Amino acid sequence: SDGATKAATHYALGRLLIDSGRVEEAESHLQQALALDRELGSVPAIAKDLAALGACRAHLNDHLSAAGYFQRSAKIYALLRNEVRTRELIAPLVNSADQAGIDIEASLHWIEQWLAGQIETSLCN
Repeated sequence: SDGATKAATHYALGRLLIDSGRVEEAESHLQQALALDRELGSVPAIAKDLAALGACRAHLNDHLSAAGYFQRSAKIYALLRNEVRTRELIAPLVNSADQAGIDIEASLHWIEQWLAGQIETSLCN
């Protein structure tokens, strides 16, 4: 769809700007990609956008926001049972959480549970 193409374009431009060191410019494109993907209900794309926004905020030393984005992305990927993507996010998540001084042990616990397929138990506890 047109929205999916626009979202993918904004995401690609955001990643390109991050990679070329123009992080401040990247964020608005990533936010637009996220808004479009939310409208479309494209859950994997939302997770990808959130991960890129986390990288963006980490580059800007806003580790509190970065940890929030990484955490949301990792949780979505874990619920989708995408182990590779989830595992890729753990190190940046832990790094940003440490730098922001926030405790993410509970989140890491749920992420592991969800990756193991224990989704129903987490919803009841």
